[in-house]
Amino acid sequence: MNNTNMTRELRQLARGILIAFGVVLLASMFYGVVQSKSLTSRSDNPRRVIAEQTLQRGMIVDRNGVVLATSSPTNIGDRLRRIYPYPEMIGGVGYFSYTHGASGLEATFGDLLRGEWQEFGVWDELTQDLLHQQPDGGDLRTTLDLRIQQAITQSIGNRNGAAVVIHVPDGAVLAMVSQYTLDPNALDENWDEFAQIQRQRLIHNRVTEGLYRPGSIVELVTLIGMLANGDSLDRVVENGTLPVSVGGTEFPANAFGCVDERAAAFTDDPLLKEALAWGCPQPFVQAFGESLTAESYDALLRQLGLLDKPELYDFRTVVGRSPVLPDDVSAWTLEALGQGNLRVTPLQLARLVAAIANDGSAPPLYIADAYRMAGEREWQALDRPLFEKALMRDEIAQQLRDVMRFAAENSLLVKLANDTELSLQGYVLHGQVGVSYINQQMNSWFLGFMDAPDGSSVVVVVLIENAESPGEAAVVAGDAFQTTIATQP
Repeated sequence: MNNTNMTRELRQLARGILIAFGVVLLASMFYGVVQSKSLTSRSDNPRRVIAEQTLQRGMIVDRNGVVLATSSPTNIGDRLRRIYPYPEMIGGVGYFSYTHGASGLEATFGDLLRGEWQEFGVWDELTQDLLHQQPDGGDLRTTLDLRIQQAITQSIGNRNGAAVVIHVPDGAVLAMVSQYTLDPNALDENWDEFAQIQRQRLIHNRVTEGLYRPGSIVELVTLIGMLANGDSLDRVVENGTLPVSVGGTEFPANAFGCVDERAAAFTDDPLLKEALAWGCPQPFVQAFGESLTAESYDALLRQLGLLDKPELYDFRTVVGRSPVLPDDVSAWTLEALGQGNLRVTPLQLARLVAAIANDGSAPPLYIADAYRMAGEREWQALDRPLFEKALMRDEIAQQLRDVMRFAAENSLLVKLANDTELSLQGYVLHGQVGVSYINQQMNSWFLGFMDAPDGSSVVVVVLIENAESPGEAAVVAGDAFQTTIATQP
């Protein structure tokens, strides 16, 4: 009896051990094979960091095939490190760090660069899962041009600023400059040298994430509303060059006059198009409460996409900050001057200018056009949006074209972006220069485009922070136009 009970107990124990072993085996297979990818992709899994360090991440190249980002061996086992031969390309390329994440194209096309776009056979995939093998990453070809980016970077120099260049009508982003920033090659080494606020300011993309007061550039937006309500560019504005008085201590003066003071000195009663060309705020401040109400102004900003996030693949872009238009007259005045609560990004303004150049329709923006999986030689075209919404009627866009061309011919500041040789070749500049202020600091703006003889256009938007003169952004824009046209295929 005792032997029988003992035998039964041993069998039950053995059965329990086998069941437990089976459960462990099934769990190991489930988490090691079935759930392998999801576990590996978890941000809190340290194995992902280790795996990323040995992954042959794909290259990023510019539109001419120049390598902008690649992976290189280190002297630590099989580990690789990300190399950026041209740190000034960080504005579009972004950065990749094993410990601090990624931005720009490195983040947007992270799956491609890790090789996760490639389709494998069942046997190959099973083998990779069982052996935890990693496929080599695919390569990405951008629309960026290193030569344009370098020219703009050199022109900005040691100042802080942002610039974006877009080809119209296709919407290809040819340059995206965000300056100053961290060297992406030394991101991990220098990470702890900066306080959190400094770090955020240095690594954020000023083109897509930088929110700035538009200042006198907002006059172009106001003009769109005025023209839609039947106003005329040839209307005489009595006392239109008089300064607009404001209060507060964050401005260098208690009144805002014409940005192009020398051009505006010739008359007290300019035409509306002259007021826009010279950056005279008086007629546009008058429009608030007359042809524009708080509701219609908010609707206008939304119609023009200045309160939306511009679509650029999965790039991190931000929405504009809405204006505050209470009953207080001084607050209305500040909003009309672009010195209130309204904030916009350079990319939002570039999309607006591109719509003006494109008969009112914003071209669909894109910053990469092809990919190539590991082992392949031929590039495959990337899918991209073909249509964008119209931001304004074509007749309004044509009037804006006219006034921006008038500014290029009659404003001494806008002329800083022009080039006599390009004009002789048939290129036509359209532009606007503006300034904004924050904490006694002046920012210089340039918005514009240059029509080419073949019917295409090049859009350039430049912002220079803490500028000493209103025309600084226009000078940078001139260098951008010259290099872009000189490097066109």
